[in-house]
Amino acid sequence: MTWSLGRLFYIKPIPQRSTPLKRTLGSIDVLFLGTGVVVGVAIFILPGIAAKYAGPATMISTVIAGLACACIALPYAELASMVPITGGVYTYAYTIMGQVVAWLVGWNMLLASSVASSEMAFGWSSYIQTLLSSAGIHLPRAIGAGPFDGGIINLPAVIIVLFIGTLLVIGTRQSAKVTVTIVILKLSLIAVFVALAVPHIRLANWIPFLPFGIAGVFKSAAIWFSAFLG
Repeated sequence: MTWSLGRLFYIKPIPQRSTPLKRTLGSIDVLFLGTGVVVGVAIFILPGIAAKYAGPATMISTVIAGLACACIALPYAELASMVPITGGVYTYAYTIMGQVVAWLVGWNMLLASSVASSEMAFGWSSYIQTLLSSAGIHLPRAIGAGPFDGGIINLPAVIIVLFIGTLLVIGTRQSAKVTVTIVILKLSLIAVFVALAVPHIRLANWIPFLPFGIAGVFKSAAIWFSAFLG
């Protein structure tokens, strides 16, 4: 097998036909899948943290983060139409910038997904334990927190990861149906929350509007950016 430096920067040609894999998701499934990523668990966990850095101006941070996400989403849509095969961002990088860059992008995406999954599992565990506590049920520290928080294992976080992993293994179609149900539920909860919260808006609480300055707005925007990306 002949090795050459040029091979490392080999650029994969754009395929002339789409992937031979069987299509199992329709337009509605993909729409809800994308919405589920944007309106993920982080949207319920991070707003309070974001508000700590920007105060009332966190609404501006939301717009800034949304625009940044749009600048990412539009190139993704363009690339998906140009390179209609499986592989996602790895394949896009392989096609445009070569094999080495694709390898780095692939591993970085794997790392990012691992960290994000851990973050979401931890957030879900916190909400579940708060709900159980309100019902008078308190999990022992040993199974309610990880080793770095004084426990042994965060059991609720492990359970949700195993559940979702099993669901994905069962099949794409089945997981898509669950995703549609969860997204509808989340959007309904957000709509109810907004409807109940709007009458209680007090403009006096918006003064000062920029308690931490522009720097705080952009710190908050970075947190919102993570929330939008699930």
